[in-house]
Amino acid sequence: METEINQSTDAVIELSKLERELNSTELDERNIWQKGAYWYFKPRSFERKGTIYELLGVKKFKKAYVDFINKRFNMRILSGRNEKSLRDCIGSTKRYEGIHVIGNAVMTPMIIAPLLSGDYKFVAVAGAINTLVNIYPIMLQRYNRSRLYNTLEKVEGKKTPAH
Repeated sequence: METEINQSTDAVIELSKLERELNSTELDERNIWQKGAYWYFKPRSFERKGTIYELLGVKKFKKAYVDFINKRFNMRILSGRNEKSLRDCIGSTKRYEGIHVIGNAVMTPMIIAPLLSGDYKFVAVAGAINTLVNIYPIMLQRYNRSRLYNTLEKVEGKKTPAH
């Protein structure tokens, strides 16, 4: 039994700073909106490897999207692989994803109403536009954030299994 306690203590010690932050009891002190945002933006276990997003073509979308954005706006979000830069970039992914979530929330009713009236051509076009403008960027930000969390854990010194 003492060995089990020591092993569980070792497991707690091995938690990265990021994991301690994600599992913090400070969540209890947050308001309902903060708890909801925390829950929404926290990467799920199936997202951490990125396989689901890669199967959905997010890597291909990312290449085209990043090329387009960089040519138009000369934007670079990640400035280095230090802890501060990674955390800043994680915050940026949350902001950009939030913008696209709001855009999706606005467009979805605009797609559902014509669907109910039988305007399938409009629904197909609007659905395709919404997918390119909101759905794929949301998936891209979630994919990027999961990769940033993995990198942050490595920077903090915790070894993560190879993907």
